[in-house]
Amino acid sequence: MLNEGVYRSPKWLRKFMDFEVSTGDDIKGKKSKRSIRIDKENKEKELLKKWDKRWYNINEEEFKEFFREEYKVDTLRYHSGYISNSDLIKIKDRYRGNFELWEKFDKWKLDKVKKEQEQNRIKKELNDLYDYLIKDFSSNQYEDKYRTERENGDVCFIYKFENGDNFKMCDNKITYKDSIYTVGLIFRNKFISLCNEIISKGKKRPGGRKTYSNSSKSKRTYDDPNRDRYEKLKDNIKLREEQIRNMSNSDPEKEYLNNELSNYKRALKRMKDRYKFEHVISFQKFSLVK
Repeated sequence: MLNEGVYRSPKWLRKFMDFEVSTGDDIKGKKSKRSIRIDKENKEKELLKKWDKRWYNINEEEFKEFFREEYKVDTLRYHSGYISNSDLIKIKDRYRGNFELWEKFDKWKLDKVKKEQEQNRIKKELNDLYDYLIKDFSSNQYEDKYRTERENGDVCFIYKFENGDNFKMCDNKITYKDSIYTVGLIFRNKFISLCNEIISKGKKRPGGRKTYSNSSKSKRTYDDPNRDRYEKLKDNIKLREEQIRNMSNSDPEKEYLNNELSNYKRALKRMKDRYKFEHVISFQKFSLVK
């Protein structure tokens, strides 16, 4: 039962009313609905403030790349498959307050760094392998160190280093030791050019000693150096024609390779007219490298 003296106290009642109106709390210590609502609104405002801070610190080009890759459905549905600068405002309005967006963004950036590190590692390995090929062949320019053969319609180049390691290239696949690399256009053209150069410069090893054995195919050699050169020109033409055939018209290297192919054909015609090799025998049955 209320104490009648306390109940009738205007001063006590005024303090009671002032506390609840100004704080929203029950004077007995319990949270009122108004206080709970205010706390929730303040928390939401703080979260939005935190979200906005992330948004205004993004690299826009990086974020657009991320959104295209990770939100492909939304990119097609709302942005016609392309994210422009004006689209960023729409994305902000649609995802504001959604922290899952930033979780995905952080993971995407971390994965991107790891991918770039892996690509740099592979790039270094390929460049080291390229230099190793040059160094090994420069010291031992012998034709018994390499051969070419066809596999599934592709012309493959196989090279044996002096220490016994093997290198193999078929179109855009490079095999070295236990590693297999699928290379892009730049590395493919780089290695193919080197392989063709090795073929054009190979000579017989002094004393006729052979270091490269191939039990599956017998190799035909010629005593006439002009005949060997003629054969190598034909091989280079076949390799270049196959390479050009697999290239797109927009490839920046295509014009250069076409010019190189024309030079090979002119040189071949001069030798054909001079030595009449084609009147002696058909060369189609022989291996690409003799």
